[in-house]
Amino acid sequence: MKKIKTISIFLLSLSFFQLKAQLDSTYIEKYEHKISAGLKLGALSNNFIIGNKEGRNYNLNSSIIPVVSLWFKYKKLPTIIIGVPLGTFTPDSLAKTTGISIDLKGQVAKGFILDGYLFFERGFNFQNRANLQEVRPMPKSINLNGYLELFYIFNYKKFSYKSLYLFGENQTRSTGSFTLGGGGGFFLLNNKKSFFKSLDGSEANIDFRNILTFNFSFTGGYMHNFVFGKKKNWMVNVSAYAGPNFNFGTTKFFHAAENYKLQRVGISARYKAGITHHHKKWIFSLVNTGDFVSFRPSVDGFMNSNIIGVQLTTIYKFKSKSITTSR
Repeated sequence: MKKIKTISIFLLSLSFFQLKAQLDSTYIEKYEHKISAGLKLGALSNNFIIGNKEGRNYNLNSSIIPVVSLWFKYKKLPTIIIGVPLGTFTPDSLAKTTGISIDLKGQVAKGFILDGYLFFERGFNFQNRANLQEVRPMPKSINLNGYLELFYIFNYKKFSYKSLYLFGENQTRSTGSFTLGGGGGFFLLNNKKSFFKSLDGSEANIDFRNILTFNFSFTGGYMHNFVFGKKKNWMVNVSAYAGPNFNFGTTKFFHAAENYKLQRVGISARYKAGITHHHKKWIFSLVNTGDFVSFRPSVDGFMNSNIIGVQLTTIYKFKSKSITTSR
């Protein structure tokens, strides 16, 4: 009975919060639609910087991957985006990257945004940063990476995150907002062969066979929408946020008998920048994103992960209509 009472109070509180959480119609135009579908064209690059305290620094890079994604949303359910990489333009002497990506995005309550992804990649190239011509193909190396984040937009009554990244709203006046959130995920890197054809003792602590980590992070930042055009249907967004991440897991090496138990604090940072145009039932947007994560998978080694993406999206709103909102 106590559990039922607690759940009931929570649901009533959420309902009350939703009723009070009216958008400001002088800043945001809200529209209602049953189904939205679209096509997303883009490119993705996943790069790791690996090094140790002896000053040995290397890159583990994916190819630049052209991606075609299908974008689908039904009523108030979260948006689902499934991306399939196309053939890459990698020279035959290098490993080609293949894989798949899935994005899950949605607004769970006024001001609260859910943002998650899962992607799998196979095929990387290991490069000496001191001699960029020295490249070792790693065609069987795989990376599986997933993350789910929930963050709060403080100025949600005037600032529309959905106008560019989720859709369902149109920002009509320029404004910004601070954000605060947190999330968790996992990271897997598996190599079938050593990074090095031959190595000395100083490289053994970064010659990873397998890295499996789980992480939790807390981030804060700022977002701003700049609206322009005679009809106020063009908008540019700039967003940036960062914070600590907590990693724990296990690292296995090719040339070390003992595994390393990872329990470290690192840094996470992300930026987003994009432009969107709302034209009747069509929405066009171009977005650039970047994710940076730093952690230490061994005693003396470090790894920085950089994921950079560019996306061009075209969306059609079926049976869409504008809703007049009040302050």
